Amino acid sequence: MGRKNGTRRETYSRTPRAAENLINPIEICVNRQSQNYITIEDLLGLINHAVFDEQHSIQIYNLFTEVPLQMIVKLFLDHQIDEAVFKKYYITYIQPIYPNKELEEMLAYVSI
Repeated sequence: MGRKNGTRRETYSRTPRAAENLINPIEICVNRQSQNYITIEDLLGLINHAVFDEQHSIQIYNLFTEVPLQMIVKLFLDHQIDEAVFKKYYITYIQPIYPNKELEEMLAYVSI
């Protein structure tokens, strides 16, 4: 199967597609309800610098309410965002409008 005269016949594109060119599933989730696209890196920059950008409020709220907790944890570990920064941002900007009890339980042990 897939071989001709002892050689392997390729059935996929030979053009390499770097992993960084793939759209992150979290990026898809946070941007799906908005026309103002924001990258994960820019979104994490807002959180890391404690900035609430009204232009991207939908994406910010989506990150804290629509993205599964396991994916949020992985995202912050991968990008080395401190849990205390994340919790403080949540309490300051998200919790009063869109409380997420599961997220609060997960961050209960984090002191800020």
